[in-house]
Order: sequence, then structure tokens, then C-alpha cells
Amino acid sequence: MAAIPGVEFVQGNFSADEVFPEFLGRLGTDRAQLVMSERGPHMSGRADVDHARFMHLVELALDFAKRSLTPSGDFLTKVFQGGSSNPHADLKGGIRRCKSA
Repeated sequence: MAAIPGVEFVQGNFSADEVFPEFLGRLGTDRAQLVMSERGPHMSGRADVDHARFMHLVELALDFAKRSLTPSGDFLTKVFQGGSSNPHADLKGGIRRCKSA
């Protein structure tokens, strides 16, 4: 990947034990203004399984956002409707403002 000034790139599986600390380590004592997650699991074709896998990735990104954002920072992610949960309600905990479109 070509270098972008002021941008650090970490490639890896975000659910792997070594990648999450790598992200936090790159921030050091700084805080992020934005955490954006636009990813999804490999789809199996079974809606219940795919939704659970997808929500697990969203939860990992939300955990990172809660640990790394400034108090006025923003977390942006895509969430598909499905499964038995209400993703909007599930993600609201600890978030000052939560919108869906």
C-alpha cells in the first residue's frame, strides 16, 4: 500500500489477540477523533450465522472506539438488520448519540 502522509496502516485480523494492542499502541497517549469500521465476515449464506459474525466484528470495533476516542469523537459503522437482536439498542450503551439510517 502506498504511504499516505500522517496515516499509519496496520494490516491484520482485528479479532486476533496481537492486532488490537497494535492499534492501541500506535495511538500511544493520543486519542482518536474518528473510528470508522466498514468490514464484514466471509458470508456463509446462513443469515443467523452471518449476522452473529457480523455483530461480533462491530462489537470489537465499538470496544476499540470506547477505548480510543476523544470524549467528542465519532464512531461510524455499518450494521445490517437481522438476527434476533436490535443492533441500534445493543450499540447504544456508552454512546452519547446514536443514529441510524
